Formats: sequence, structure tokens, C-alpha cells
Amino acid sequence: MDSPKPLELVYRPCSRWRRAMAFLIDMSLSLILGLAIGIGIVALVAQAPFYQTAVSTMDEIELRSGLYEENEEGETSSITELYAVSEEEANPDYAAVDSLFATALEHFFSDPYFFPEGEGLTIYEGLKSGEGALIYEGNEGNGAYFRRDENGNLVPRLSSEAMYSFYVEAIDGTAIPYISTAPAYIDASRTTFLSMGGSLLSSLFLGIFVPFFVPPLFFKRGRQTLGMKALKLAVLTAKAVPPTPGRTIARSLLFLFVEVLLSIFAFLIPILVSITMVMVRRDRQSFHDYVTGTYVVDCSDMPVFLSYEDYAEKTASATPIDLRKGDEGRELSPEEKEDVRRGID
Repeated sequence: MDSPKPLELVYRPCSRWRRAMAFLIDMSLSLILGLAIGIGIVALVAQAPFYQTAVSTMDEIELRSGLYEENEEGETSSITELYAVSEEEANPDYAAVDSLFATALEHFFSDPYFFPEGEGLTIYEGLKSGEGALIYEGNEGNGAYFRRDENGNLVPRLSSEAMYSFYVEAIDGTAIPYISTAPAYIDASRTTFLSMGGSLLSSLFLGIFVPFFVPPLFFKRGRQTLGMKALKLAVLTAKAVPPTPGRTIARSLLFLFVEVLLSIFAFLIPILVSITMVMVRRDRQSFHDYVTGTYVVDCSDMPVFLSYEDYAEKTASATPIDLRKGDEGRELSPEEKEDVRRGID
């Protein structure tokens, strides 16, 4: 009686387009999850006492400058927004708005909270005349907006409509940026920036972490993400079995920290290197696969076994396979064939 032909375990490397599709599915899930987490974290941070204190401090400093006022919604808005004049208005009162803006600028540049004594007014005067003066270019001629009268005082030399441009530019382009130089404003803005920036980075990390880290630990047969599960791909070691939990965690951490997060600060170089490896290598290993000794394979035609014992139990064979030998596996040695024959008998 002839001995049964020993069974061989052969997995095909997954095609590049299927791996790309699985990655796109997982990234789509990451974006959706990250967005949901981000909305929740930002809402919590916005209600935190330290954040509200920082925002209140910034609002108080802006209102003190005189360049901001509270709008109808109770939010601070610049006076150039609140009192903006449009040429389409029936009777635009440029003179009244110019007077309001001029008073606000005099108040701001005279405030010792923002400038040492006299320094602010020097800056303001420099906007009116001198080498750094704001220049008007229009139908009323070119040059500075102000001229000196017979007493040496700076006075407007253009119409109220033309002078409106000076005050808007002086407020938005020069005065308002000086508000952010106040020490208390710097501290408060740093708090709000770090809080919101940290919230966004945390939501991004969690959005990527959960889809790429949790499912592989849950799906023991194949260590798959949801995208890989949908397209019937699996992660195996060179011995044709799923990697251990420790190796799976290491693989996920390499992907998250080196290929994703590091790419944010390294001009996408790590992720591009990993993609290039998948494209050019015969075994189609990415960087995190290469480091951890794992392979992404097509398991649509072959089930994944947890161990050689599991394989032997389901196939009555215990044939060791080295995936690094290629798509066809490797030929059994005479000794291995004899071992399999004895196990079947």
C-alpha cells in the first residue's frame, strides 16, 4: 500500500494592490475614528479651567489695547472688522471712522503695558513719516499719508476716504501684532496652542493606534487589521505561523512610531522607504515586516494555523515551510518525508 502524499503548506505573497487596498481601508477607519476622538477631546479641553483662563486672559489684553471690542455674540473682534466701511454704502462716513481709529491707535501706542514710555508713539510716528512710513498709491498721488504743517505737526494730506486705508493698515499690519508680544499674552497663547495642538496629535495617534494595533492582537489567526481581514490577508513569520503577541506589538509600534509619526516630522521619508521596499522586494516586505521578520501573505486559498501542532491536527502533517524560499515553498528532505509518513501511519 502506497503511503499518502505528504501535505505541503504554501502561502502566496499578497499582491501589492490588495495590500494597498487593505491599507486604504484601515486609514479610512483611522481618519473617521481620529475625527470622532478629536471632536471629543477638543470639546473637553475647551471646557477645562486652565484653557478658559488662558482664553480670558487673551481677551482681556485685546480689549485693553483698544483695538478690539466685543461684538454682538460677546466675542472680541478687531475694530477694523466691527467698523469696516464699504464703498457700496449709500453715505459712508469715513471721517468718523478715521477719528475712531486714530484715537484707538494713539491710546494703544501710548499704553505702557505694551510699550516702554515713549517707544510706542515713536513707532506710530514712524508709520506716518520717515523711511518706514506707510505709502499711499492712488488717484490722489503717491507718497506718505501725512505731511508736516508749518508748526512741524504731522497732519493728513489726503481725503478721509484715502486716510481710511492708512488706519486699517496701521491697525491690522502693525499695531495688532504688537499685542502678541505682551508676556501675559505669550503665556496664554502658548497654553491654548499646546492644548489644542496636543489634542489634535492625541486624536491622530489614537485614530491610527486603535485600527492598526488592537485588531492584530484580537485576530490570532493572521494578526490582521480590519482591512486585511476583509481582503483575506495575513501576517506570518518565516515558519508559516502567526507571530507571537510580542512580535505583533513590536511590528505595530514600528509602523506607528517610525513609519507614521516620524514621517510627519521627516518629510514622509520613512513611509516612502517602506513603500519602496514593498515595491522592489521579491518577498514584498515593508520596513516593519523586515525588522520583525514577518510577511504579509494571501490566505484566501489556505487557512492560517496557530502552530505546527494545530497544522498537524487539521492536516495530519507537520511539514515545516520557510516562506523566504519563495512562492512554492521547499521540497521535503527524505528524512522529513519519512517523519510525515510515520505520523500518518
